[in-house]
Amino acid sequence: MGLWIGVAAALVVVLLLGGFLLFHGSGGASPSSGASHPLVPKSHPTKATPSSESPSASPTSPSPSPAGPAGNVAGQAQVSAPAHAPDGVDFLGRPVTYVASNVVDGRLDTCWRQPGDATGTELTFHLDHPTQLTRVGLVNGYAKIAYDRGQRFDWYTGNRRVLGVDWIFDDGSQVSQHFGNSRTMQQMPIKPVTTSVVRLRITAVSPPGNGPASRNDTAISEVMLVGRAA
Repeated sequence: MGLWIGVAAALVVVLLLGGFLLFHGSGGASPSSGASHPLVPKSHPTKATPSSESPSASPTSPSPSPAGPAGNVAGQAQVSAPAHAPDGVDFLGRPVTYVASNVVDGRLDTCWRQPGDATGTELTFHLDHPTQLTRVGLVNGYAKIAYDRGQRFDWYTGNRRVLGVDWIFDDGSQVSQHFGNSRTMQQMPIKPVTTSVVRLRITAVSPPGNGPASRNDTAISEVMLVGRAA
């Protein structure tokens, strides 16, 4: 009887061992080698936040240069001259001045005017800040036309006109410009130069004109200085 009980117990052990090997293999492999991959929940797509290194979602225009585009900076300049003609009145009795600041007021019916031949005279332009200039020019006489009792007074042909100037800059460089018989802005490009002060030296003028507007005065109506902040 005891023998049969022992045999039965041995059979139970054998059956249990066989079942274990059937379901788990013979050993030596990774526990996960025969297992199926676990189910991982699908993640919802997210929109990335652009970083400073990421391209923008939409194209943008390039930022403008801090200096901005070139323009006529003469209107912001402080202008001085060693002399000017005395004040007067026009045909309607209104006061007229001939001070240096008239050459940067944007008007062709005003002017700086000096008695006589102004050859050698210098007008000085103090700019707001160092400026890279690329173009200069001026209206080389008194461009105003006036009428009195039906008579025409052409101050451009009546006054002396500037025929030549030197433009002089902070670094000592200078460029010369010559002018024809035109009451328009006569301008020229120059090699870019950075300066805070521009000196305009008159090198040649015309003789006085003829007719009712004839005056022995030298005149400039407007000055142009084109550039941008340096």
